[in-house]
Amino acid sequence: MLANTNIHIKHFKDQISGSSTIQSLPNSYHSLRAPEVSQTSSRMLSKGKMPIAREIMVGLDDEAAKVIRRLVRGSKQVEIVPIVGMAGLGKTTLAKKVYNDSSVTCYFHIRLWCTVSQEFNMKNVLLQILCSDGKHSRKDEELKKLNENELLEKLRQRLLKNRYLVVFDDVWDIEVWNELRIAFPNDENGSRIIFTSRFSNVASEVQYGGEPHKIRHLTVKESFKLLQKKLFGEEEECPQALHGLGMEIAEKCWGLPLALVVVAGVLATKEHDILVWEKFAESLTSTMVSGTDQCKKSLELSYEHLPYHLKECLLYFAAFREDEKIGAKKLMRLWIAEGFVEIIEGEKSEDVAEKYLMDLIGRNLVMVFL
Repeated sequence: MLANTNIHIKHFKDQISGSSTIQSLPNSYHSLRAPEVSQTSSRMLSKGKMPIAREIMVGLDDEAAKVIRRLVRGSKQVEIVPIVGMAGLGKTTLAKKVYNDSSVTCYFHIRLWCTVSQEFNMKNVLLQILCSDGKHSRKDEELKKLNENELLEKLRQRLLKNRYLVVFDDVWDIEVWNELRIAFPNDENGSRIIFTSRFSNVASEVQYGGEPHKIRHLTVKESFKLLQKKLFGEEEECPQALHGLGMEIAEKCWGLPLALVVVAGVLATKEHDILVWEKFAESLTSTMVSGTDQCKKSLELSYEHLPYHLKECLLYFAAFREDEKIGAKKLMRLWIAEGFVEIIEGEKSEDVAEKYLMDLIGRNLVMVFL
């Protein structure tokens, strides 16, 4: 069951902006990442088979190798390595791949992570950084009692004389760095800082800023591979009869991983039938567009294919602050209290609510965060 699972609301509130209708989507949201389900215990998310909702990486090996070289080689001075690109290109996914690479984990004494977002709270950012090493203890509660200056000093002491890697994910403005930089010592030991951002100039105006690493679009072949893996898993392949249509659908996603993942979520609810896929491929012509609107359109497409009860549940994420963590049990109870969960004879409302959540996960609208 999901009782001990947390939902991490990441960059989703702007997509739906408190609205009860999809019409407000195109003009109101800026960030395009789905909420994440964070499993905080060893208990399984569901009694049934888990949907293919894990983060699958395709076409990032060459990108990761370039970033890793910049992290473990070069100047001994502390340096900011910006990873930049349009929404949906996989900047965060690339940063995670690099962050968890064995050569990186061995090279740096300390690795820390925070998500900044468009609207950030400095104390929350500091708490994220200080608590991101996974060593949760009573000290986390003690840190919450400190003010910003005390937290800055705690961070400086933590990093001092250590070779550190700190990731600032989803940076919109250099103000966050200007306020935090005093906590980042330059001990000339090869420490590095990663920014992920949509803006190429995000690190060019700050001390220690390096050349941006501009992440590329996926090729058509890589796009189809990602679509296939999200639909059929690591072991199975797309049926040969659907191969050509799959390539056509992948090509219409313009090499954007987010669009491919969302489209895979829609296809997962459809029959593996040539006529069904042909109709879907044709619908993409008027739905998918180039440029930044493509991600918005792909999310709208996924929303349009949701049954009504799931639309309500998805829009409910707008009730929470961006980056807020809530218990899944609490979320499901709120859905029930709001009347979103159908009353089915012989079934507990909590079990029905869990099915709703698992359905959103299976459609790639909520991500599993392990």
